[in-house]
Amino acid sequence: MFHNIIKKVFISVIIIFNIINTTECSEKFSIGLGYPYINVKYELNKKVSLEIRRASGEGISIISSRIYYNFLKQRKINIFSGFEIGKIKFNTYDIKGNGYETGLFGGIEYFMTNKLSAIIDFYPVLVILKSDSYNISNVEFVFNAGVNIYFGY
Repeated sequence: MFHNIIKKVFISVIIIFNIINTTECSEKFSIGLGYPYINVKYELNKKVSLEIRRASGEGISIISSRIYYNFLKQRKINIFSGFEIGKIKFNTYDIKGNGYETGLFGGIEYFMTNKLSAIIDFYPVLVILKSDSYNISNVEFVFNAGVNIYFGY
């Protein structure tokens, strides 16, 4: 089931990239690495970006999509906010299940060069988890830090 979700997300990304390639856009694409995630991000224009993110930890795996809105984008600084939604799969402490997460985030990106940036963001995230024995929902606070390598200018 989880593989089907990944396949659907991958197909959706291909469709979005094909639509983007037929419209006027900035052609800015990045690959990022953070704690504890990897991401692929595509800038639609100077204000809006889309991202697919894969995060994992001990027995937990999350695949999510994000949309960014850039409030202030200058040469070295980008201040942004956005929305994230994702699918969670977990197998920890003899409890196995899945769930969802969603939240609004905000952060800042600092460009060390035209092609390399450091990024941090913070947000409250609603987490809903289900297993055979439990149904849990809670709001957690998440802090992300990472680097992005940009291609295409």
